[in-house]
Amino acid sequence: MALSAITLAWLDHLAEHGVIPPGPVLELGPQDIIAARHVVDEFLSRRLGMPAAGEAMDRIYGTSPVDRPQTEIYKSLGLDEYVAVDFGDERAEVQHDLNEPLDLGRKFSAVTNFGTAEHIFEVTAVLRSQYRHLAVGGVALMVLPTFGEINHGFYNLHPTLWTDLAVANNMEIGDLQYVDDVVGRSVKLDEEGTCQLDFDTMPIKPLNGQYGNFRLTVAINFLRNTGLHMQSAPPGKLPQYVLDCCMVALRRTADSPEELRVPQQAIYAPPQARAAAANIRPVR
Repeated sequence: MALSAITLAWLDHLAEHGVIPPGPVLELGPQDIIAARHVVDEFLSRRLGMPAAGEAMDRIYGTSPVDRPQTEIYKSLGLDEYVAVDFGDERAEVQHDLNEPLDLGRKFSAVTNFGTAEHIFEVTAVLRSQYRHLAVGGVALMVLPTFGEINHGFYNLHPTLWTDLAVANNMEIGDLQYVDDVVGRSVKLDEEGTCQLDFDTMPIKPLNGQYGNFRLTVAINFLRNTGLHMQSAPPGKLPQYVLDCCMVALRRTADSPEELRVPQQAIYAPPQARAAAANIRPVR
């Protein structure tokens, strides 16, 4: 679980569009920062300006770094109070098995789920706990595998889950990105030293229809990325493996239910639900 260059690029993208409200943040699984230092520097400079970014960099990389440097990332987004939940990670204030329901008795402006849910057998319990802790107007932030991450965890989670979840629970989609070749893109950002990425250039558009040709488009794009990595691999070395992720921001609204409703996949749902899922668009 980590804040890579591509994740910082997405958080910067969300911040630019005002998707993340200020306030406390709940993190499901404490994150490590693995983005290159100059990418982190640019991210903090964009969000905080100078000299605040320099002070934050010193708290992350200085001679006496803070125990949880990821909090500096969240603070730069206006998320000024941090609580983490995990089972066995000593950095988490709350020690809890996320297979079991979680109720801290309070709400948060953002609840992150960055590479956590796929490792939890009771994946619906994670999503319910994430939703339960969202304040009205708060956003659930997910970066989770959707294709190609074989045996990394128990599950890949598909784009249809996020649109159907939004429709079933009267949530707004703040953003939904299908990011192909996540590792390759993150490595490129590290090499270029930037956290800026035009997400409108992503080749896979999950809201332009998720069935039929969409499946073939994903498969062809995956094979293309695999071929590119095979061509660039040094002689005798295995190429970089390819994995695709969805990056999702779902906002709880005043019309959202108290507890998470289980969605029916739109392709099998009545016409009204199918139409609602097909017409959903990001609010940004």
